[in-house]
Amino acid sequence: MANEATQEGTVFLSYSWKDKSHADQIDSDLQQFRIQVIRDVRDVKYRQRISAFMERIRETDFALLLLSDSYLKSQNCMTEALHLLDERDFEKKLLPVALGDAKLHDPSAWLTYTAHWKARVDELTRAVAQHSATSAIPTLQKLKELEAIHARINDFLSYISDIKHVAFDELRAEGYRSVLEAIGHVDATHLVELLQISVEPDLEQQETALDDWFAKYPPVSDAYGLRARIALRRNQLSRAQKNFEQAIELSPDNAAPLNNLGHLLWRSGKDVSRARELFERAIASMPNLAEARLNLGVLLSDKFEDDDGARAQYEAVIAINPAEPRSYNNLANLLRGGPDEKANSARICELFETALSLQPDYLDARLNYVNHLSEILGAQDAAEVLIAGFHPQTPEQQELVGLLRKRVAFHRRQSPPHQPKTSKNAEKRKRRQRRKKP
Repeated sequence: MANEATQEGTVFLSYSWKDKSHADQIDSDLQQFRIQVIRDVRDVKYRQRISAFMERIRETDFALLLLSDSYLKSQNCMTEALHLLDERDFEKKLLPVALGDAKLHDPSAWLTYTAHWKARVDELTRAVAQHSATSAIPTLQKLKELEAIHARINDFLSYISDIKHVAFDELRAEGYRSVLEAIGHVDATHLVELLQISVEPDLEQQETALDDWFAKYPPVSDAYGLRARIALRRNQLSRAQKNFEQAIELSPDNAAPLNNLGHLLWRSGKDVSRARELFERAIASMPNLAEARLNLGVLLSDKFEDDDGARAQYEAVIAINPAEPRSYNNLANLLRGGPDEKANSARICELFETALSLQPDYLDARLNYVNHLSEILGAQDAAEVLIAGFHPQTPEQQELVGLLRKRVAFHRRQSPPHQPKTSKNAEKRKRRQRRKKP
């Protein structure tokens, strides 16, 4: 887990955006072993060349390829893979992980992928033929990339199928043992077992397994952190706090218990000042920990009236991970409620739209956006469309949506009837006509 493992090098995470949820999980899990993961959502800066980032796969110690059907049909993904294959020692760096829809052991499927890239080459070749070579130099470079992928995709798949690789679900079930052994990580058997316990869904079995773990191994920070999280699920706040404190005592820079204890103290109303300090320590230890930044942002705004500080945290989260919907929702809410809410309406709408495009079932963002449209802009029709786009899954959600419909209907009744606009000249004519009447 995070505190006892030493950082053994960098891992480049290569994946298709369609598989982002799986990539997020791998990223989060590997960071518990203090393995530095390089990935696009936080390591490509604004205006940085994507092609330059993709070539970083050559510079990292290892490259984890999350292989799927969409990966094998993605030009960026396959370009990254070919960059890796051009390295002399690529066999030592390659960490293949397969998703279920990747047909890696079916030679006939290899030919299907070959045909896919042949069609891509032919399509772009026809497009380029309509222009002079000098006017299409960047496009010709892309055509060369496609031709290289077409020429090598079959060999690539043959090689992958011939080496032992692991499926995503199997990798998590084994606690990343295959990856840790491949990169020569320190002996982390006890930490692998701890990670396996942490993903056990049954609370009773999880607690029993953790007790057995404590009986076999010396205590470590993350074991106390896990025990604290179990206590939270049982609503045993005092026990949770005690175990988080023990986790921090063993490892003062372990970001997870720092953040979790801060959240406990804040939400229970025990000590918001210390909660702030703990969030700040968690961020100092792990600057990419979005959860701590989001927590700190809400705390600064709600308890310390520091909207500027909160805004800085949300913007930092967006810079780290532009696909984190909560940062957009929280940033939009900072702009609501003040005297300039209507003036900032375009920005508020943009932020809510981004949050919902990233997570359409994000209830808080949808409700906040509905309130803004209905109460501030008087856009009741748009608000109704947003409500209709959400499909409640629980009785509580159904009740909440019902109340929101009533609120929108109330604001519709309160809104003044729409009056057609008239020009100034037309209004003057009306006044003259009124004066002429006896």
